Amino acid sequence: MTAQHINGMKDAITAAGLSPRTCQYARAVTRKMLTDAEKLDLVSRNVARLSTAPRREKGEVTPLTVEQARMLLDYVKGQRLEALYSVALAIGLRRGEACALAWPDVDLETGTLTIRRTLQRIKADGSKHGSLKFSEMPKNASSRRCIPLPPMAIRSLAEHRTRQAQERVFLGEDWKGAPLDLVFSTRIETPVEPRNVLRHLQRGLAALKLPHHRFHDLRHTAASLLLAQGCTLHTVQKILGHSQIALTSDLYGHLFMSVAREAMAGMDAALSPVAPQATVKSVN
Repeated sequence: MTAQHINGMKDAITAAGLSPRTCQYARAVTRKMLTDAEKLDLVSRNVARLSTAPRREKGEVTPLTVEQARMLLDYVKGQRLEALYSVALAIGLRRGEACALAWPDVDLETGTLTIRRTLQRIKADGSKHGSLKFSEMPKNASSRRCIPLPPMAIRSLAEHRTRQAQERVFLGEDWKGAPLDLVFSTRIETPVEPRNVLRHLQRGLAALKLPHHRFHDLRHTAASLLLAQGCTLHTVQKILGHSQIALTSDLYGHLFMSVAREAMAGMDAALSPVAPQATVKSVN
């Protein structure tokens, strides 16, 4: 095997119409396999390291403005998914992370939220549409994280828990939530369909006459707001759960630069020599 074989594999993936991200994953997996084989003396060298790295796909960032985010929060006020939007806009949860969130992972007293798993639709069972599955995140993965919550999100979650408890009393025997104890769920406490969350967002945006946005754009909105508050890229990386700060920089580096320039203007004002005060002579 040579580096040309790896490059040929990448060309085949691209020719099949798959994304550059898929190409990156394929090369990464091959590189890991050959690293293990090299340690066992099954191959003399890791040719995947010698191959050309796939082009990194530039992520599209289209956050909501502060005014649009406030309009959306006002629109969902009192609705069952109000707290989901509050948390998504505050700390940038992925849709699957929000749908998999359980109450034991939320500590309203300390104001923290722990991300341990995600909810995804898996088609491995052979069915046409697949089924919803909870996937635990590895303990050493950056995606598994504990995040402090702002007071507005804490209040929203507390109100949501009260509303959910009232629904449980009303449903009685029809309530099915005991084994899962989900934060965001259907009225009978079964996992909420992630696609329905997106549909709910689209209806809200249409009602408000706002531009089309993906649910993932709420995550971009959280990142842009964090940077506007003076957070560093490293802090944003930890909150969003990016595996590498390079990804955070690629997505939000241009936003960070504008914040950094404002900070430098403040530094200039703080460190520049103070102009001597003019002496005012009294007139007798």
